[in-house]
Amino acid sequence: MYIERRNKRMPKPIKIDEHILQTAARLFYQNGIRATGVDKIVAEAGVAKSTLYYHYKTKEDLVLAVLESIFQDWLKRIEEAQKNITDPYDKIHAFFTALVHWIHSDDYYAEITFQALIDLQKEYPKIKAFIRHMSNVTHDHLMGLANELGASRPVELARSLSMLISGLSFRGMISKQNVRLDETEEIVNAFIRAYST
Repeated sequence: MYIERRNKRMPKPIKIDEHILQTAARLFYQNGIRATGVDKIVAEAGVAKSTLYYHYKTKEDLVLAVLESIFQDWLKRIEEAQKNITDPYDKIHAFFTALVHWIHSDDYYAEITFQALIDLQKEYPKIKAFIRHMSNVTHDHLMGLANELGASRPVELARSLSMLISGLSFRGMISKQNVRLDETEEIVNAFIRAYST
């Protein structure tokens, strides 16, 4: 089953499960995960509750699917930004340029991940495990770049860059205007200098 997209930016028809997922993500972002019940999601999506539960057996499964969708979007952005770049220094800067651009986009839903981290991971083990997976994948990628760069202290560099991601993401939730590319590049360069000598 497909639903026609009404947004000009998304002209192609989409599957019903993707429509539910997008609706849930928007409502989670606007109202919070806990404050958004299944009844609200199905009403906004224009589908029956049985249809939602056919695709997502529990609300935890739906939240997990939203988190996976956000993370896959982020990984695609990184891959695209670093495509055809061989120099590790340029790869690191491409990584953070992609992050800043994502924060300023209309598709930046990272606040949902923070909500899940703070409110849900203790009672929902699958969500806790996936949040740990996201953190590990990101850290491993940065660790690989630090090693490629030949940093004298790659662990510290990767850890500092990971903390920068968290800081930028949090600032982006408060005000996107507080996240500037030029300032981000200066911080990245400072970390590289500090841990490469």
